[in-house]
Amino acid sequence: MKKISVTLLFLLLLGFISAQQFDFDDQSRINRIKTDVELLASDSILGREAGTKGEIMAMNYLAQEFKKMELKPIMKDNTYFQEFEFIAGATYQDGTSLIVGDNVLKPGEDFYPLSFSASKSAKAELINIGYGLETKDQQTNDYYGRDELEGNIFLMELSVPGGATHYEDYAEEANIKQKIKTAEKHGASGIVIVNNDKHMRDPEKKISLREIKADIPVVFVKGDAGRAIKQDIGKQVKLNVNIRKIRKEAYNVVGLINNDAPYTVVLGAHYDHLGMGGPSSRYVGPPKVHNGADDNASGVAMILELARKLKSNENKNLNFLILAFSAEEHGLVGSSHFVQSTAYKKDKITAMLNFDMVGRMEENKLHISGTGTSPAWKDLIGQSNDHDFNIKTSEPGTGGSDQMNFYLDSIPVLFYFTGIHDDYHKPSDDADKLNYASMLKINETIEQLISEMPHQEKLKYNKTESDKSKRRPADFSVTLGVMPDHSFDGKGMRIANVIQGRVSEESGLKDGDIVIQMGEHEIKDMMSYMKALSEFEKGSKTTVKIKRGNKILEKQVQFK
Repeated sequence: MKKISVTLLFLLLLGFISAQQFDFDDQSRINRIKTDVELLASDSILGREAGTKGEIMAMNYLAQEFKKMELKPIMKDNTYFQEFEFIAGATYQDGTSLIVGDNVLKPGEDFYPLSFSASKSAKAELINIGYGLETKDQQTNDYYGRDELEGNIFLMELSVPGGATHYEDYAEEANIKQKIKTAEKHGASGIVIVNNDKHMRDPEKKISLREIKADIPVVFVKGDAGRAIKQDIGKQVKLNVNIRKIRKEAYNVVGLINNDAPYTVVLGAHYDHLGMGGPSSRYVGPPKVHNGADDNASGVAMILELARKLKSNENKNLNFLILAFSAEEHGLVGSSHFVQSTAYKKDKITAMLNFDMVGRMEENKLHISGTGTSPAWKDLIGQSNDHDFNIKTSEPGTGGSDQMNFYLDSIPVLFYFTGIHDDYHKPSDDADKLNYASMLKINETIEQLISEMPHQEKLKYNKTESDKSKRRPADFSVTLGVMPDHSFDGKGMRIANVIQGRVSEESGLKDGDIVIQMGEHEIKDMMSYMKALSEFEKGSKTTVKIKRGNKILEKQVQFK
């Protein structure tokens, strides 16, 4: 949607939506929270991916609710919308070509570049490298005894000997990223991949910037064209891949409860999700709406209901900035843009509270991180726990959600979270699975904490101990490529999600693995994990010791 359309729609909202009075009995509040989640997580909102029609629909719903509450619009053109640009992905463009002998293949129709491909050209002879496996068994080692490989373009089968049903027999060697890495090691100037196994899915067409890139062009040749290309072994190949970044617009939604107080609390949650899936999805199958009820319609419903109550509250000691971020799933882009902008005077912000996945409480457990970012937090959290939550705290202000950008800008933060679950980043993260009664209780806990917060002076900011090492976590030169499970309270760092295409996946780590040692560094908790990471550089190799079920395993990792 064009910028002018967004502004016009908002002006229409101003004209037709009037302020509302709200009832604050428990059932009314639960009903509102549930309604917010159900709408944002409905199939009709299309998964709320930043830069899409789904985001615009969700954004306008939020503006409608802000208007009902009479929140003050502080953004350009007197709207609630803060526009920013982000990199949504990548695609191949004009100049991408594949010519085998005299046969000119058509991009998109006959072949397409893979996410791992470099934007480069190659011109060389096509040689057959079989399945592209390098194993200890000479019979299945496609590189054994081959000394004519250097500089050629390798033709490679996607599958493994015996077909897809034997994929697990070849462990990490069969992973497509490992095959590409092995081909590069043996001097390939380019790679052409084909799939002649009907039980093997073709590689993902969508190009992700999150994938680790090869140094050579890599393409997949489809269907009949792929089956025919085996007849072209020995012919000259001209291969060129030209990838460009896709830039899109997204919108934070910002409203102010202005009590003319000296200081302001930011209440934030990201409203974007994964749309129809993509590289961050944990779902295997055709595109499907990822509704993101817990991630993060739950957090958005939380700040909406907090805003309703705070707007009606007689206590006017603080101002409140209600912030729904977009493009969090693309790397915390929306919150980064807000912090770097001049949209609001940051010297007035005393704290930022962030809510991300707060709808699936089990056993009364609530995780709060960032507790070390101000000395005031410990007492405030204790005083506000009227519902006797089993609270697990962690001190760092960093972590995989939007509070990190405020913390890095020297603002005290808290991050509320009820835990990872099996529906995370899957289409099954639906509204009927949320615990709405517990969400109200969390809301009441936040309201109590806010009422106890100092208002005559700003909260003191602390840099947490884990960030006082030689690098801040955000500045690490390496990453393991996982999402930690912040709700885990055992020994070690449990992996909630192995990120596709990162070092973790290449090394054979899996969701649920518990990292207990990296090299010589024992991993006791999140803090020791981040401290251990800071000891490694790009190119470093180490052994990562993990607990998987009842087994202790060792995985070899090379950081990139």
